[in-house]
Amino acid sequence: MRGFSRREFLRWSALGSATLALAACAPPAAPPPAPAEKEVEKPAEKVAPVAEKVKIRYQARHGGTAFTSSAAYGQELWRQFFAYFNDKHPNIEVQWEPNPGTDLTEHIMSQMVAGDGPDVFQLCCWPTTYFIQQGQTLNLQPFIDRDAEEVNIDDFYAQQFKPWKKDGDIHFMPYYTGTVAVFYNKDMFDEVGVPYPPKNWGEFTFEQYRELAAKFVKRDQPLRWGTTNYGLAANWLTQYWLRGWGVNMVDPDDPDSSLLCRPEALECLEIMRQMIHVEKSFAQGAELGGMNVHALYNGQRVGMLEIGSWAIINHVEGTCDAEGKEFKEFRWDAAPMWKGPGGITTHQSVDGQGCWVKTKHPEEAWQLCKEVASPAFEEINIKVGEGLQPSRKSVMKIYVEELRRKWPVLENVNLEVFREGMLQDVGGPEEMFTNDKLCKDQILKPAFDQVLLEDKAPVQLICEHSKVISRFNKGEIRLEQIGSELQKIKI
Repeated sequence: MRGFSRREFLRWSALGSATLALAACAPPAAPPPAPAEKEVEKPAEKVAPVAEKVKIRYQARHGGTAFTSSAAYGQELWRQFFAYFNDKHPNIEVQWEPNPGTDLTEHIMSQMVAGDGPDVFQLCCWPTTYFIQQGQTLNLQPFIDRDAEEVNIDDFYAQQFKPWKKDGDIHFMPYYTGTVAVFYNKDMFDEVGVPYPPKNWGEFTFEQYRELAAKFVKRDQPLRWGTTNYGLAANWLTQYWLRGWGVNMVDPDDPDSSLLCRPEALECLEIMRQMIHVEKSFAQGAELGGMNVHALYNGQRVGMLEIGSWAIINHVEGTCDAEGKEFKEFRWDAAPMWKGPGGITTHQSVDGQGCWVKTKHPEEAWQLCKEVASPAFEEINIKVGEGLQPSRKSVMKIYVEELRRKWPVLENVNLEVFREGMLQDVGGPEEMFTNDKLCKDQILKPAFDQVLLEDKAPVQLICEHSKVISRFNKGEIRLEQIGSELQKIKI
C-alpha cells in the first residue's frame, strides 16, 4: 500500500539483516560484607542477581529491498530510536529484522504457524486486521489500561483503532498515518489552462474534481487521463469514495454485512465506471499497459493522483518515468480530497505493530510496541526518517514546520492539507469485514474486476456479490460453497 516504483530500491548496507543489539553495562557486584568483630563470621550477604537481558525479535515492514527511498533515512531513524530505547529499557535486546523482500504477510504467518513468530511485527493496513482475525495477536488492552497516562489514547485521531479491535479490545498500535489528498501537476494545469484546486477541506467538490479530470484527457498516443489512484476495487480506495456518498462498503453496525446494495453506493459505483470507461478520465484497466500509478503521475500521463502523505518523499527525492529513468522535476502541490454528496471524504491509513499472541516475553514486546507509537519515535521519524506523517495529534502539530525545515523545497507546498485533515478527524481508516481478506478477495474482487476493470458487467453485479458476504459470515453457506453461489448470480 505504501511502496513506490521510483527507482530500483536501495539495500540497507549498514543494517542488512543484522541484529541491532541494545546493549547496556551491568552494574558491578556489591563488595563482600566486612568481617564481624567476633571470631565467628556472619554468612555472606546475598547479592541481588543482575537482571538478564530479554531478547525479542522485531519484524519491520520497511528495510531491505522494501525500503522506498534513500537507505540513509532508515538507518538514521532506527539508530536514533534504538539509542533512545536502550536508555529507557536497558534490559531489552531487540533483534531488528528488515523486510525480506517477499510477501511479508505470508512470511510472518508461516513463522507463526511453525511456532517461531516474531515477538513484535509491523504491517500495513488490512494485514493488521488479518492477523487479529486469525488469532495471532496479543490483546494489548490490559497494557494500554495500565499505562494509560503514557499511552494517551486520546492523542490519536478518532478512528485510529477501529480496525484493530477484537471484542472491544485493542490489538495493534500505530506506526504512522497517511492522510490521502489529491497531488497535482501544476505544469499540466497551466498547460491545460484550468485553475488549481482549492486548498482547504470542504471547498473542493466532486463536481469540480470530475470536471477537472475531464480536461486532461487525450485519446491520441501517448494516452492521457485526468486522475487515478491505486485502483478502485474491493479495498480502501473504493471505500473512501463511497463515504463521499454517505455510505459504507462494510456495515458499521454489522461487520458480517455490506451496504453495497444501497442506492447511494450503486450511484457512486456507476460514476466510477463512467469515469473509467466512458469519460476515460480515470486511469485504470488494460489501456495502462502495465504502468502503475506512480509511473502515470511521474510520467505526466495524469494531472492528478489520489495518494497519501507518504508520497511526499517521492518528490523531494526525485521522480522517474515509466521505465525508471530520471527526468526533470515538475511543479506540484497538494489539495484536499473532494466533498461528495455525502460530505468530505478521505482515507486515514492504519499502519502499525502488534505483538504475537505466543510471545514468551509479552511485557518486553509491549514496551517496544508502545515506544514505536510514542511521541519520541514520531518526532525522530519526522526529523531524520522519511518524514512519515505521525499518528499522534500532538506531534502532527509540528509536522509541517519540521518537513519544511528538513526539505526547503516544500516551502510553497500545501502540507497543511495533511495536518488539518488529521487534526479535524476527516475521513476514516480501511473498513474491515468479518473474515475480511476472504470476503474482499474471493467474493467482492471478481465482481469489481468485471465491472470497473473490464467493463463486462453492470454495477448491480457488485451488489449481488456483496449479498454472499453476509450469508457466508453468518454461517448460511460454507467456504467451499462460495464459488458455486457466485456462479448462480446472473445479471
